[in-house]
Amino acid sequence: MCTLAFGGCADDGDGADDDDHDHSESDVDCSQEPRAEPYVMGWTKSGAIVDVTFVSSNPAPPGKTENAWQMLVVDRATATPIDGATLEVVPIMPDHNHGTTKDAIVTPAAGLPGHYDITPVLLHMAGYWEATLNLTLADGRTDSVMFNLCIDN
Repeated sequence: MCTLAFGGCADDGDGADDDDHDHSESDVDCSQEPRAEPYVMGWTKSGAIVDVTFVSSNPAPPGKTENAWQMLVVDRATATPIDGATLEVVPIMPDHNHGTTKDAIVTPAAGLPGHYDITPVLLHMAGYWEATLNLTLADGRTDSVMFNLCIDN
């Protein structure tokens, strides 16, 4: 079992924080967010050593709620599923300079080589998120990939 680590933030709900930027969500239009990539089943990101595929999300696409994700990790050179890896997922909202407020757990998916279940992934605000997956393989090698997504209101 692996722990999913997040950076937290405090918000008094007034739509602004101590850095004087707006936390309101009324103007989120993901179709106009050029940094985000559309969520599709099979969305794959490549690191130096691994390919990570977004197998599923519940809800799909990821939403402003507690999400359950499943990822497939394979060796880029051999396309072999990788078991025994440690995954850390760090979602941040770079425009707001904060992460999420709840930890999730990463567990190997039973009977599915190279698959990892991640739950709950709390994306508590609409807007642009960067979800970085940091991986440490059983042999000690490390890699990372980042999924760029936008959460609708």
